[in-house]
Order: sequence, then C-alpha cells, then structure tokens
Amino acid sequence: TGNPDKFTAARIILAIDLEIWYLLSLRFVSAVKLLGPKLFMIRNMLRDLFGIMYIIFVCIAAYGVASRALVFYSNLEFTPDSIAANIFYPPYWFLYQFVDDKTNLDTIISSNSSTANEIVEAKVAHVLLAFQMLIINILILSLLIAVFNFSINAVQEKNEYFWRYQRYELICEYFEKPMFAYPPLSLVVYVWLLIGLIYRRHTRFRVLKYLYTPSLDAMWTDFEDAATYDHARDLVEKNYRWHSKSETAP
Repeated sequence: TGNPDKFTAARIILAIDLEIWYLLSLRFVSAVKLLGPKLFMIRNMLRDLFGIMYIIFVCIAAYGVASRALVFYSNLEFTPDSIAANIFYPPYWFLYQFVDDKTNLDTIISSNSSTANEIVEAKVAHVLLAFQMLIINILILSLLIAVFNFSINAVQEKNEYFWRYQRYELICEYFEKPMFAYPPLSLVVYVWLLIGLIYRRHTRFRVLKYLYTPSLDAMWTDFEDAATYDHARDLVEKNYRWHSKSETAP
C-alpha cells in the first residue's frame, strides 16, 4: 500500500485537470456556426464578470468583517481557514439567496439568554445585512445582467463575422502546433525538443508544411484574389448599386 496523502493529492490534481479538460474541449466546437458565436459571448461575459468580481469581493469583505466583529467575534479564530470559512464564505452565498445570518441574528435577538449589548449588536448587524442584500442582490447583479446583455447584443450584431474569425483562429492554432502535439505522442515532441536544445537546433515539424509547393502557393494566391474580388463586387452591388438606381429612377 502506498501513502494515502500522495493518492489524495493525485486525485485532487487529476480532478482539477479533468475539469479543465472538459471546459477546454468546447474549443473544438468554436468552428461550428451555431455554437461558435455563443462561445465568443461566454468569453466576453467572463471578461466582464472578472471586472465585477472585484466589486463583489469588496462588498463581501465589508459585510463579513463588520458583522463578525459585532456578533461572531468570540467564535472566530485568526487563522486562514477560519477567516475564509466565517468571513468570506457565508456572505458569498448571499448571491444565491442562502442567508443563514438572518436566522442566527434572529436567534440572538429573541433569545432570553442574550444580554442587552448582544441584542444591540445583532440589530446593527441586521441593518448591515439589509444593506448588503440591497447592494449585492439588486444593484450589482442588475449591473452584471445589463453588462452581459450588452456583450451578447454586441456579438449578435456581428454573428457571422465572429464565427468566421473563430474558425480562422482555430485553423491557425492547429496549423502552428507540432505534428505530435497531444499525449501520448507528445512525448516524442518533448524528446525531440530536448535533443534540439542540446545540439542548439531549432527544428519544428508542421503538419501542413509538407503540403507546401510553389505551384500550390500560386493557386492559393489566385483563389484568395478571386474570392476578395467577388466579395468586394457583391458588397458594391448590394450596398451601392441599388441606391444609385433608386436615386436615378423617375
């Protein structure tokens, strides 16, 4: 039998790695026209969320420190685990309407064994709780929803543009990757990079580099020129030719 602590650490790392792998697997569907823009919306919403999280953290810390200093200071130890579990963690669940502090404060106020000072402190903490719920659940969450709505509308207006951009980005990403970029074949890449580092070589394997020929490059250039010309002509026909005809019509 091995060391249980090592197996616990291995399971934790494997669980986190598996979670990240599942989330990153969504990258493969970014080239799908139906789902690609939705993933772009999620990425923009995460960027907005990280900005709002600072405001939420400040509000959580403000209420957590103030309320625990008034009511629960006798049960609080000045350790990282105790601070995280008693100051930051309970107010965080206010975002999801889990408010255990209200029950605890009501118990202190209605208890016959509570002193007058404890009752006053609990009432003040009740007022702080009311302001906390007002700020977190109404103001900040409403702001977050409005920001999300703005990000979604901005992407929805250019749905096809973002989809084409994501598909191009995905193709470029896999074009730049080595031939054996994924385990267990990635071990070959690591060994080769180690050999190249030892001998001061910078050799790279590209999947599509073997397909490159001067004639193929010329064909690609002609195709891109023709596609650009057709797109520009269609754009002019659609946006300008119709207006010019309508203006000259009697």
